[in-house]
Amino acid sequence: MYTVYDYIKYYKNFTFEEIYLTDMDNIVFSILAYLPLEKIDFKDNDSLDFICKNLANTVENKNTMAFKSKKVLEKIKNCKRYKDIKISNFTNIVDSETQFSALTIRIFDFCFVVFRGTDNSLIGWKEDIELGYRFPVNCQKHATNYLISTIKDSDQKIYVAGHSKGGNLAMTAVMETTDDIFKRIIKVYNNDGPGFLKPQYNSLQFKRMSKKLKMFVPEDSVVGILLSNVTNYEVVKSSSIGVHQHDLTSWNCFGQFLVTGSLSTISQKFQIQINGWVNSTDNSTKEKICDSLFRVISESGIKYFSELKKLKPEQIVSMINEAKSIDGETKQLLLQSLKMLRQKS
Repeated sequence: MYTVYDYIKYYKNFTFEEIYLTDMDNIVFSILAYLPLEKIDFKDNDSLDFICKNLANTVENKNTMAFKSKKVLEKIKNCKRYKDIKISNFTNIVDSETQFSALTIRIFDFCFVVFRGTDNSLIGWKEDIELGYRFPVNCQKHATNYLISTIKDSDQKIYVAGHSKGGNLAMTAVMETTDDIFKRIIKVYNNDGPGFLKPQYNSLQFKRMSKKLKMFVPEDSVVGILLSNVTNYEVVKSSSIGVHQHDLTSWNCFGQFLVTGSLSTISQKFQIQINGWVNSTDNSTKEKICDSLFRVISESGIKYFSELKKLKPEQIVSMINEAKSIDGETKQLLLQSLKMLRQKS
């Protein structure tokens, strides 16, 4: 099946004037959010060729979105469709409380604001879990401020997007932005990103934002189906299986369109199970679980999420048992969730 790489190859000689922004361009730009620009001396509006040359010396694991974003950049840098892209306002914050990154793309007559998903930092994954009991978390606050600060008066056609946690940040930023900016937003893209707690889902801000929202999840989604979200999302086929379908470069397309699929039974069951637990557990308990898990992970010497693979089964059990007040059913759910997360790392 065809993927984003085939889309780039086929449409490389069509300008945005000839074929306007498509859902697949959203995929291209959402991947570019993972460009490790923090590793180079990036300046606003550097050419794609310049960025590509400077990133060539940076080293990334080939299974990461950072590696794949560099591959996409290499393919688009000389394309008639993309070569005049201007990237600006790149922001990257990773500290003890926050993992947030975003950039702004301008080309032709539109502005495309895109938020990066979770990276390999432990705080990034802790923020993901915090979405299940707190609003707003730090990265959501940054997203709202970023959108307001990056938009210019001259930006009359605005698109906002993101992948994974970045999809949630795109929705959050649009929900919380000013009326002036909101009026100029054409579409919001959430590419397999989680939803919200019930109060935010039922809010007037969400209802207003959802009218401009286009959401995609793969058939075996384990991220986009989390928490409360729109039900009219589009399910897409992928060249991968299981949790690896979360990778945007695996999503299948035909021409300008993503290939439609159907949510798998496994994904539906996981959605019911995990969301049922989130909705039935009070926020105080969820916070205690989260803090306990990440305290034990940190004390074990693990600095990056990918290192969870190195944990032995007995260490995972110890992590779960650290939270003394958790009932047996919750412990089993946590064990299953950690197993799935380790497969993803």
